[in-house]
Amino acid sequence: MIYRYFLLTVLLSFSVLASFGNVNTAAVGDPSSQEQLTKALEYFQGGKYHEAILCSTKLQKRYKLNPRFLAYLGMCYYKEGMYEEAIENLREGIPALASYSPKEQAVYTYYCAESLFEIGEYTESLHYYELTLSNVQGNDRADVLFHTAFAYYLRDGVTPETAPQLITYLSEALTLYEANMSSSTELQRARLQQTRTMLAGLNKMVKEAEKTKKAEEAEEAEVTPQ
Repeated sequence: MIYRYFLLTVLLSFSVLASFGNVNTAAVGDPSSQEQLTKALEYFQGGKYHEAILCSTKLQKRYKLNPRFLAYLGMCYYKEGMYEEAIENLREGIPALASYSPKEQAVYTYYCAESLFEIGEYTESLHYYELTLSNVQGNDRADVLFHTAFAYYLRDGVTPETAPQLITYLSEALTLYEANMSSSTELQRARLQQTRTMLAGLNKMVKEAEKTKKAEEAEEAEVTPQ
């Protein structure tokens, strides 16, 4: 759903010349540049991300692209599995986009988080997931919470000490998935079931750890001289 909002944003708000940053006056009426941008957006719309990248990088060689277009290019790289390139462009573009709508910001921070996740940079990915959480609601928020929990899991593992944090994220995700079933995708419905299963296992771990701790404390009290 975050991706669908991004596509709508691209199609409605990327005017030809506004998509360049610091455009040279001589390039304002450059038909070839306008054609490259139009092609890039059309390729993106059609899911031809490699072709969109080729058009965009031609523009990037000639102009200093603005942060929004850099973020768009980062998305294209993500879709092609070129995560390092996606991160480079998204990192550069995101800080300058604070004035844009929360939903649009969420698109870029989410895919930066996803790119970092894919290369195992879980700590930095968590930073971008948290930025995304402040700008999304409903099933979108549930998806981000789900991914955030997985980033923590892969970074810290699952122990009685880390389980409560995972439970916090997954519990909110479950609540949101259940509250928005009518608008859920097939993937989100599958995640709902997966989240229930994971929470059951984590809660069982915490309870067993608490039971073990109490037993150890009781045993220690019995052997401690009065």
